[in-house]
Amino acid sequence: MAKDKALGPDGFSMGFFQKHGAKVVEDFRPISLVSGVYKIISKVLENRLSSMMEHIISKPQNAFIRGRQILDSVLIANECLDHRLREGVPVLVNGTPAGFFNSSRGLRQGDFLPPLLFVIFMEALGRLVKDAVGGVSGLKVNLSKSEMVVVGAVPNINNLARLLDCKVLSLPMKYLGLPLGANLA
Repeated sequence: MAKDKALGPDGFSMGFFQKHGAKVVEDFRPISLVSGVYKIISKVLENRLSSMMEHIISKPQNAFIRGRQILDSVLIANECLDHRLREGVPVLVNGTPAGFFNSSRGLRQGDFLPPLLFVIFMEALGRLVKDAVGGVSGLKVNLSKSEMVVVGAVPNINNLARLLDCKVLSLPMKYLGLPLGANLA
């Protein structure tokens, strides 16, 4: 810790505590030591925790972790968006990749079974995602605070948003304070 940093609310710099140490501590009321003691304890905890952070914090968390940057998340989001807008859909024919094609629509219109299967699948998938997130982190997904971002043409998006009780956003937008999907060229 730097000795010449600004004075704390108690009027003492860290250099004072480093120079005088415990010899003079009895002369001061404990409340005057809160700032310096807090900084020392905080630094010790940070040094001890930083060696374990890679094992505790998940890979997608990029903020406030040594060696990672929050901008990595923005770059990954932009790359995913660019890839989605450039590429088509891969197809396997007899287990072999047969290339990409741009899909213009989904299942056959007018058939009652595909929408029903979709709803059943999405309900199960949604519950699995919620349970997995809640089970691992102890947190629950709050869909009323969540937002969907539409990439390309998505039919019935408002109905889906109403069912999930979330908002629909469109591109361009801001993600982590930076533009996402904006044509900056």
